[in-house]
Amino acid sequence: MRTTTKLAAGAALYVAGLASALAVPTVTVVAYSSQGAGNTAGIAFAQGYNGTTPAGATWSSDPLVTPPPGNLSGVYQSPFNSNALTGTRTYFSVGGVDAAGDGALSPVTLTLAGAQSVFSLLWGSIDTYNTIEFLGGTVGSYSLTGTGLMGILNTQFSTSFAPDGNGNYEKVALVNFDFGRDTFSSIKFTSTQAALEFALPVPEPASLALMGLGLLGAGFARRRAR
Repeated sequence: MRTTTKLAAGAALYVAGLASALAVPTVTVVAYSSQGAGNTAGIAFAQGYNGTTPAGATWSSDPLVTPPPGNLSGVYQSPFNSNALTGTRTYFSVGGVDAAGDGALSPVTLTLAGAQSVFSLLWGSIDTYNTIEFLGGTVGSYSLTGTGLMGILNTQFSTSFAPDGNGNYEKVALVNFDFGRDTFSSIKFTSTQAALEFALPVPEPASLALMGLGLLGAGFARRRAR
């Protein structure tokens, strides 16, 4: 099931935790499942996601988690929990750091190689204290909390999920942001507790091939220029 909710700037405030912005994206929850037992994320709808940093992008602090373990109590919980990918699939964790240094303290900013208008992620273990903020470009600043995301999810899927006493929804969602003609240049991930866990799209093989051809062409151009 796939539905889309377009949030108008004037109506955005009805969702708790959804900040006002210069540009407001179309936020699409492509699919979701429960975190933990019965979670089909990774197997059913997020096979193409892991801890891959977008080409040319840089982190203010590297939040990569490389299992095993996939989960560490009080530190992080894999967005692929609990299926066959939990202990094998890399992902990112902001707000929780293990003894090996995996994960990163909050906040963490991902600076992109150029202006972007769309972004997708597998947002795992959604919590009220998680925030994703898009910055720069023509967007200026747009932020969405875990509460705001769950408000959108509940609207799109006619559900009524609420957080537990610790602010945890125990849900994982595949989320797309589309700013249309507006652009952003960086994304800030904040979590006031452990942790904001997420995975990003793995580049398609065709994209990698095109990137290689582009680099090869640039090399030939430099040789001819000499």
